[in-house]
Amino acid sequence: WIRRAADEAMRRLAYEEAVRLYRLALAVGAEDIDDEHRCRLLLAVAGGLKVAGELSDRVSTCREAAALARRLGRADLLAEAALAMEGGESTLAAEATVRASCEEALALLPPEASALQARVSANLSDACMYLGDLDAARLASAHALATAERCHDRQAVAAALRARQLVMSGPEGLAERSALASRMHALGREAHDPALRMWGHLWRIDVAFERGDLAAVGRELESIAASVEEQRTPVARWHLLQARAVLAQAQGRFADARRLADGAVAALPWSAAGRESALINRSALLTLVGLHTGDAPDLTGLRDYETRDDGDALDFPVEGVIFSAAAAFFLAHEGRLADAESVYRRLGPPASWRPIPHATTSSFALGIGTAIALDLPDDVAALYARLAPFRGRHVSDGAGAVAYNGPVELYLGSAEAHLDLVDDAVADLETAARSCDENGAVGFAVQSRCELATVLARRARPGDFARARTLSLSAIDRAAGLGMAPWAERGRRLVARLDDERDLPLTPREREVALLVGEGLTNRQIAERLYLSERTAQNHVQHILTKLDLPNRGQIAVWVTTRM
Repeated sequence: WIRRAADEAMRRLAYEEAVRLYRLALAVGAEDIDDEHRCRLLLAVAGGLKVAGELSDRVSTCREAAALARRLGRADLLAEAALAMEGGESTLAAEATVRASCEEALALLPPEASALQARVSANLSDACMYLGDLDAARLASAHALATAERCHDRQAVAAALRARQLVMSGPEGLAERSALASRMHALGREAHDPALRMWGHLWRIDVAFERGDLAAVGRELESIAASVEEQRTPVARWHLLQARAVLAQAQGRFADARRLADGAVAALPWSAAGRESALINRSALLTLVGLHTGDAPDLTGLRDYETRDDGDALDFPVEGVIFSAAAAFFLAHEGRLADAESVYRRLGPPASWRPIPHATTSSFALGIGTAIALDLPDDVAALYARLAPFRGRHVSDGAGAVAYNGPVELYLGSAEAHLDLVDDAVADLETAARSCDENGAVGFAVQSRCELATVLARRARPGDFARARTLSLSAIDRAAGLGMAPWAERGRRLVARLDDERDLPLTPREREVALLVGEGLTNRQIAERLYLSERTAQNHVQHILTKLDLPNRGQIAVWVTTRM
């Protein structure tokens, strides 16, 4: 009767009560039940802990069930134990255990297509993804989906769709993920399953963020609320609030973003699997809000990685790139450039980076920001080349929105400006500003205008100063209204500089060269200082002499002293 009461509690979505009753059944029947019944009760405990989002004791419970399944020679129960392990401890060792368990179960299951085989293959795909074995994950996900479709089992198809979505979570898989989202949502409707409908909506939200379609994100959030309410689980509530927080951040509703990010973490129990990841997501979101508002970076979710045991170095994970790329970016934003460089250098040369697929654009975009802050032009160029194929996209993760980072062109334009490709920078930053105006990403619209105005002032062609001034004034007004104090101040500084420089005949680059000539540097030394060719430096010097009608370099030094 205790087992029946526990099953009823599960049907009522009273997961914690169900787990308590399953454990009570194990204790009461300790002397009377056989190994098969004990194994099934242990699997029921693990299943209850999984849907409740509880991490505590789940993996050890699964291992105990797996040991009984081996003793019984039951491949089906061994497979169920492998399935229940998924989503437990978020460590490489735990994922390796899941992978080994799935491979063991698949080797023992009958070769004929079955729903259980499809679900275990899907689980294997997920474990391989987290372990960084993308080729094995692709094979396993394809096998899982093909097997599930032959079986016509909804649960197996749903598991296979999830696995395939994760495998295709990189920017190259955007079109396929859009189709997978529609299939998952349709499956949820057919099965009257709110969880499957929720996943369909969440995947559509990821796709919409990557396309920069914030209006579509809003529509999906309206639709997803009913599915979340039907489930009444902490994890479903977290997904909803997290997505709402990212949309608020994208739209420049910064106070809403902070409130929703805090609410998302608060929705999860302290012992919930994934709470650590939720804290990291909150840190990332609030730090990106701080880039616009001037708030100090929130590194709460990163504190455990601040120092190694010896206490003398930062120790952020490098697997999958994004963790260290984001940490370095946030540290640079905080002004901790030495720490940022320490973390960044551990990733190795940018050409060797192998980011986890869903964080591809985020890794390269944040890497560009860090390399610019550290003044590493070769790295900026390498990361630019890796991000450039994704023009027209927006920087956001493809397996659950962590934050929205604006159009790809914003980062390409910043990189081009740093590399002195000013015409290309102007074109990309114009595209970024226009894109943000169209989709309502008002904070990134201000940022794009400030970057564009700065580059125009530097290029200094006829009309560039006037346009830079107009853009800056527009950015100042919008930034002030949004609470973006640093960007309003940046705009004011640029306007003041433009007003001061209207009567100076030299471009910003020529003024840089003139200052170095005034310091007595040769053309070769100027080229090295400004990362130019010696011929380009010589041309700049000749332009300065021509514009100022001066006879020699010595007179440039005099002009610098009197005018600059």
